[in-house]
Amino acid sequence: MVKIQLQVPKYLKKILVTKYGDNFILKENTLLGMAICNVLMSKNYAVHRYRKNENLKMLYRYKELSESFTIRLSVNKAIRKGFEINDNKLHKIVRGIDKSIREDLYKTAINNKEFYDIEYQTTFYNFLDEYDITEEELSYESLRKDFNRRKEKLTENLFK
Repeated sequence: MVKIQLQVPKYLKKILVTKYGDNFILKENTLLGMAICNVLMSKNYAVHRYRKNENLKMLYRYKELSESFTIRLSVNKAIRKGFEINDNKLHKIVRGIDKSIREDLYKTAINNKEFYDIEYQTTFYNFLDEYDITEEELSYESLRKDFNRRKEKLTENLFK
């Protein structure tokens, strides 16, 4: 079994462990598994630039990557797919997971407001409480600002 350690922020680790457990085994029949496999495949050479955190010596977009989430995959699958693992690809996986989780949250907030007249703030605080995420790990204000930037486009796509 091959183990890949993803360096993730605390809040993302809490969400991943809740959703997938501590013993996540990569399978291509799930959306997360497919996404990770596609990023790790050796034929994918896309490169993105991010700020460099001198303390962590790795690429980052988050305040602190203090936790790790382990992904396990069989050696056979790794050989068959020809995986290429580097910091940039691991960071892409973390960004993709974070973006997907936030997008789901924002869509839920929009639907809650539209159909049940539940305020956005209530949905965000319920989400943070559900995963026991503290204000230091992920602040309500950062969620609100990110949501406000994306709200118009998400609403348009949801109610076409």
